[in-house]
Amino acid sequence: MALIDKILLEVGWLILFLVGSAVLYSIFMALSVLKAEKVYRSGLEANDFEKSMFWFVTYVVDPVVLVTGLANFVVFALMTEVRYDPTVSFASWIYTADIVMQIIGIFVLSTSISTRVASASANQTWRMYGRAAPIFCFFLNIFTWFDIIAMVPSVIDLWGGYNKYYNIQAITLIRSVEMVLRTPTITGVGIRAFLDVFEMDGPLLMTLFAFAAVVWTMFSGLYMVANQTNEDTVWEAAEYEGKGWNRFDSIPGSMFFVLLNLCQEHPLADSFTRIFQRVIIVAVCILGVPFFGVPTGILGACLQERTEEGLERM
Repeated sequence: MALIDKILLEVGWLILFLVGSAVLYSIFMALSVLKAEKVYRSGLEANDFEKSMFWFVTYVVDPVVLVTGLANFVVFALMTEVRYDPTVSFASWIYTADIVMQIIGIFVLSTSISTRVASASANQTWRMYGRAAPIFCFFLNIFTWFDIIAMVPSVIDLWGGYNKYYNIQAITLIRSVEMVLRTPTITGVGIRAFLDVFEMDGPLLMTLFAFAAVVWTMFSGLYMVANQTNEDTVWEAAEYEGKGWNRFDSIPGSMFFVLLNLCQEHPLADSFTRIFQRVIIVAVCILGVPFFGVPTGILGACLQERTEEGLERM
């Protein structure tokens, strides 16, 4: 393997983990804004057209977006089967169905974006911005950007006249979170409770998860020291400069397997044959796992408390 392959094996997953965490953090921040109750700062009142458009978005467009997203997911799943086995029975019509669903999806998502922007002044989240509500709704609404991202591969394919990119319009199913937040259901209470925890107990949770990250990194360093010369942890299938790649060659590479151990999974238990290596494993099981579970336990307790408060208010 090349140097870039070795780097990706060791730190590629960690980069994806950090990027994914950043994306989730941004989503939770956006949902916290969505959930928060807003007040009018300008004296503007939404007109009848904007109110009607908001009703149309809520009860017609959003459900259609979800149905279309689900249909595109089914088509996407069938397309993957065809690429794996071109002889399946539905191979003759699935390509046409994929193109048709992508066209329908583009039309539905374009309608969703335009109608949401047009009705922004009637939306409790954005009406506080007055006449600038449509602008803020377009640029700051995370669901709008999910719609745009979902359409981009399909638009490129249709514009170029080829089917080169995957149909990812199913990601618009995340809009169901927004719909649930608007309804007084138990599921909505649970999501709002999670957002309350994230908003009110965020600093405490961030401190605890930082502590868990320190425990994770510390044990990763110990794993690396103990197993750098361990021949049983070498992966012969991945060679670099004529040598098999050692899974514990670096701290980032060790972090993946340490994370598995901290989650009570031990796929390489038979590879640790020396006393020092086994002592570290025992320390992870006895000390690391309980410490690593503290943030999760506190998050669960806070979530239960907020959920009970939300159920009482129903």
